[in-house]
Amino acid sequence: MNSSKWKFSFILLILCSCFLSLALPVSTVNAVGAGGGISGNAGGGGGGGNYTPHGGVGLPMGSFKLNQNLAGQNGLTCAYYNNFYLNANGGQAFKARLWTPEVTINYTIVTQDVFNSLRQGGCSYLSGLSSQIQSFSNSQITLNWTAPQTGLYVIFFYSLTPYSGQIFCLPQS
Repeated sequence: MNSSKWKFSFILLILCSCFLSLALPVSTVNAVGAGGGISGNAGGGGGGGNYTPHGGVGLPMGSFKLNQNLAGQNGLTCAYYNNFYLNANGGQAFKARLWTPEVTINYTIVTQDVFNSLRQGGCSYLSGLSSQIQSFSNSQITLNWTAPQTGLYVIFFYSLTPYSGQIFCLPQS
């Protein structure tokens, strides 16, 4: 019984998303994932490129996976992640619903310089960002962020444990 309610809710959500896509204004944002990949789709991977998010929001639309590894000082993987660049104007708002059906996923939004330091410093640098980190799991949360100034920002999604499932992101206007 619960399974059929969940399936119905999921199908309804997909249908609503499709109808909203026809009603909302669309703009193209250049979104490039680190390490040469963008993962704004169910399969991840691929080279950087343009995709069309709803309402001009530079967030992944639909679902994506954590398809990159962050190494610690010992060279071993300490986090699994994916990231998306947000080219934002000062005061520009970004809003989306986030969830995943299984594990807790963490995220933070940082400047490109901080992200580059994070990639070089690994998980020891990540622990220094703990006050800026948000989390979500099977309960939907709303990401609501406003760019403090014009520039290139990076939204960094990660898990400390391996996770190959989908992460859902539905941008809102």
